[in-house]
Amino acid sequence: PPRTMRGGGAGGGAASRLRALFAEILAFFARTYDARFGMHGGPPLHDPLAVAAALWPALFDDNGGERFAVCVVRDGAKTAEGDHGGCGRRGDCGRTVVRMLEKGAEGVRMPRTLDIDAFWWLVDLALGVAERRGGMDFGK
Repeated sequence: PPRTMRGGGAGGGAASRLRALFAEILAFFARTYDARFGMHGGPPLHDPLAVAAALWPALFDDNGGERFAVCVVRDGAKTAEGDHGGCGRRGDCGRTVVRMLEKGAEGVRMPRTLDIDAFWWLVDLALGVAERRGGMDFGK
């Protein structure tokens, strides 16, 4: 696992309470997603990856600038094929529908890969900043 999950941060040593909590949360979600959804690849990291994609887009490869039209079916009882630009069918409420756009068109960026080492370095950096600012010593 990345140094961030083992604790100690860049300076080594014992894991802080903050890093221990971070590792416990990731482990909890990894176990839960494995048991409930059969996702065996580790914890879901949607939130930290979404933040990284917004703040450091160069970490991600978007396959040469691919862009997509994305919509979410909001009313499954009334949605019929062709409504909302072909977004969903009757009974698809909550479904996300994605369509690749022509090269050069504006749309949603969906990165395919990322620089994993750089991502974990940024997580480690953020945890280090939080530790220096008081970590988990709330109200002290």
